[in-house]
Amino acid sequence: MVYCKSITFDEPQWDNLIQLSNTASFFQQRQWLRIWVENFPIDHEIVGVFDNEKLIGIIPISFNTERVNLLGTTPVLGKEQVCDFGDTVCLPEYEKIVWTKGIEYLSKKYPGKTLSLDFIKENSPSFLILNTLYNNALVTATSPYINLPKSWEGYLEVLKKKDRHELKRKLRRLETVKYRVYQADSTEENQTQFISLMKQSAPEKEKFMTELMEKYFTTLLKTIDNERLVLWFMEIDSIPVAGVLAFKFKNQLLLYNSGMNLEYRQLSVGLLTKILLMKRGIEWGLNIFDFLQGNEPYKYDLGAVDNNLYQFNIVL
Repeated sequence: MVYCKSITFDEPQWDNLIQLSNTASFFQQRQWLRIWVENFPIDHEIVGVFDNEKLIGIIPISFNTERVNLLGTTPVLGKEQVCDFGDTVCLPEYEKIVWTKGIEYLSKKYPGKTLSLDFIKENSPSFLILNTLYNNALVTATSPYINLPKSWEGYLEVLKKKDRHELKRKLRRLETVKYRVYQADSTEENQTQFISLMKQSAPEKEKFMTELMEKYFTTLLKTIDNERLVLWFMEIDSIPVAGVLAFKFKNQLLLYNSGMNLEYRQLSVGLLTKILLMKRGIEWGLNIFDFLQGNEPYKYDLGAVDNNLYQFNIVL
């Protein structure tokens, strides 16, 4: 018998289910969701889907008077989006039963509300299931990504000739100064340095980085372990000039946020810090470099292709 009931973040099978799941992303991990809820409090429920006593799926949701959303996918502090993907966590081959039983449970518990399923990836099994059941998919964003080859030379070869020439030109120019890139530990000093670079990089990022948002980023940096969090810097003449916050998830490297010192932008330090992180990802043997949400042109110049993100609206 398949049934649903509320569970907590302390569910011991959550982490194991994440590793097996073909739907779950970094943003369905309990540690990230717990950080999100602690920093951006909201009414929420963790729905567990069970086959007899076996946990086969998890649907984390938030709710208000009108809507039910996938937990973490709603804007925070009024308008900011800090979650890139929404989905379930479930065992392979149970995806359809998890969605159907989960939505049946939500319909009984939250009748009359609209279930908004945001940022479902086109390449997730959930997209095909939901589109078959409801056929009302709406593209709301894209998450460009690169399938990483086995070598740096292999990556350069797949670029368009013009883009390859431009990238090599920028790298040669960087070679004229004394620089280094490196992965840093999440010490308090490095946390402060990264947030400072974010604020420096653009007026909109300085505005974005409110006191509450800074607290959220600091919590991420000091809580998520070095197996999954990558804090990556570039220095020129021992001065930090650019930084990237990325996440490792299974065989993927996810580019979450970045910052740079604008005094060094003539050297393309922001772009090249990302590029050299991608190069390191190739050396680590990862398969995907995901730029996450946003269709900025530079992503496509670097060889990215779109992975559309969809919204489904279901009246419960």
